[in-house]
Amino acid sequence: SDRLIFSNRTKTAQSLASMDAMVFVNQSNKNELERQLAIKLNNSHVILNSSRLMLEEPIPFPDSTNISFANVARLETYWKGQDILLDILISNEWGKRDWSLELFGSGKDHDYLQRLIDLHHFTKKVRLGGYVRSVEEIWRNRHALLLPSRGEGTPLVILEAMMCGRPVVTTDVGGNAEVVEDGVTGWIADAATPRSFFRAMERAWESRDRWEEMGRAAHLKAKGLSNAQPQAQLLGVLENVLKNPLR
Repeated sequence: SDRLIFSNRTKTAQSLASMDAMVFVNQSNKNELERQLAIKLNNSHVILNSSRLMLEEPIPFPDSTNISFANVARLETYWKGQDILLDILISNEWGKRDWSLELFGSGKDHDYLQRLIDLHHFTKKVRLGGYVRSVEEIWRNRHALLLPSRGEGTPLVILEAMMCGRPVVTTDVGGNAEVVEDGVTGWIADAATPRSFFRAMERAWESRDRWEEMGRAAHLKAKGLSNAQPQAQLLGVLENVLKNPLR
């Protein structure tokens, strides 16, 4: 779809300019589209997503004796980068550490990821957890979210992990860096590459005595985004379009 949009930039730009309004779920995606089309989208709005889950207090932080990570995403490595994560965890550094990882979700790369797990002899440390409806169930016994995405909007899984009081390690794509503050509520890798994400995970590991504190900060950030009422903001945009259409 991206190739189709950018193969005829002039036509796409004209179509977007004629719209009454458009809404982006993060500033980064808006900036990228403006750069690709070489236009200013003056009729656009940025409304960050908020967590579908609302908690007054974060879920109690689990015991830190055995570190347990979660990846919550479609099992589609082209976008979600679970293959990057497994590349990192076979390193000498991570081979010496006590941790476990569960990959939650479903998708077309389920069998491929299971083969990677088997290839790297990870069956005792990494497992595919399938789709789990309850967000709280996922985070009750896990310490941090690992999300090495190659592309994103503003992922609800990040906002839900933060709402539950868990820090996040993720990549600087889409709106991730707009909701996760590096060193405060999580860690941001510059790019979706094994080398860059490895560095972010190393920083996270070295700061694990602060994870509970960072999780509390993440919870407050997620609550603030929910209190901004994105649904009401979107309704306001739609109402304004009805009252003041461009055409």
